[in-house]
Amino acid sequence: MSDKVFSVIIPTYNDWERLLNCIEALELQTFARDRFEVLVVNNAKAAEIPSGYSIPDLAKVLHEPVAGSYMARNFGAEMARGKILAFTDSDCLPEPGWLKNAANIFTENDCDLIGGKINLYREEDGSQIAYIFEKHTAFQQQETVPEGNSVTANLFIKKTVYERLGGFDGTMKSGGDWEFTRRAVNKGYILEYSKSVVVKHPARRSIGNIFSKQRRFAAWGLLNIKRRYGHSTPRIILSTIKGGLIQVAEAMNMKVKFHKRLLIASIQFLITVYKFLLQMGIWLRLINPNRIRE
Repeated sequence: MSDKVFSVIIPTYNDWERLLNCIEALELQTFARDRFEVLVVNNAKAAEIPSGYSIPDLAKVLHEPVAGSYMARNFGAEMARGKILAFTDSDCLPEPGWLKNAANIFTENDCDLIGGKINLYREEDGSQIAYIFEKHTAFQQQETVPEGNSVTANLFIKKTVYERLGGFDGTMKSGGDWEFTRRAVNKGYILEYSKSVVVKHPARRSIGNIFSKQRRFAAWGLLNIKRRYGHSTPRIILSTIKGGLIQVAEAMNMKVKFHKRLLIASIQFLITVYKFLLQMGIWLRLINPNRIRE
């Protein structure tokens, strides 16, 4: 029987430079080194890593050629020896107490999953406007986890729970983390938010990057809802418009300075228009959503 408490699983797709920073952060963990493993899952078609690139001894590189981060995470979980699966992403920087604090929570509390805090930071070449928007709208784990939704940038799952639920839906290219945690909660498993289990995550570097992210959300959100609930495309589009306008209103009521509220609300409005046009394009078969990768 393995004595590993955690298996840290990191899917990556041609993000080798930032992956090194993530692994270096894991090398600084205050949790005993021999009690956790790090599994990097290369999700590119080719198994080879770049020439001259060296993976630290802490990590083991696996290969999942089938496209999709949830396929990669499922393969990592299949290979994992730890009792608890610790998911993060190659662009994340876990704080030194990330694993130790998670271990304490699982020991002290009756929970099956943990969704941790995500601190956004601005990279040196990042846009200030994009940072302001993301800081107040992205990865709001303190709000979404109590509702049953956590992202895999900072998610811990007992392996027994993961296996009972059959893992992530590998057919999903976006939103598979929320789908899994919602499914777990609906089955009676306990998902807990922790502000002491922290990873740092870079804000998108530009407004263009933010719209690319929303492109994935809109396209795969439409497909996922149609497949799971059978809703018609017009109904989903109307829900997109309604949800977007609610977000605009919420932005105007944020407890931040007026110019930031106006900025955030304006971007939210433009995103709503963009998602509407994208979903209309999919409905009219002008856009193939299957070519939009997470």
